[in-house]
Amino acid sequence: MKKGGVVVEVFQVGGDFFLPEAGLNGSDTLTSLKILECNLAQIRNNLKEFDLILDSHDLETV
Repeated sequence: MKKGGVVVEVFQVGGDFFLPEAGLNGSDTLTSLKILECNLAQIRNNLKEFDLILDSHDLETV
């Protein structure tokens, strides 16, 4: 993504997906929280590569 010039990615947590082979059900709250925690862990473990943008102010400071 970096090589392609992507600078912002939006993650949707939850929704209408269902991947039983991976144990994922997007309408299940616990699954949604697990996905969110995984994304947050990737950001925390790569702070030189990622910025967590929670609102428009965060976006302006990046």
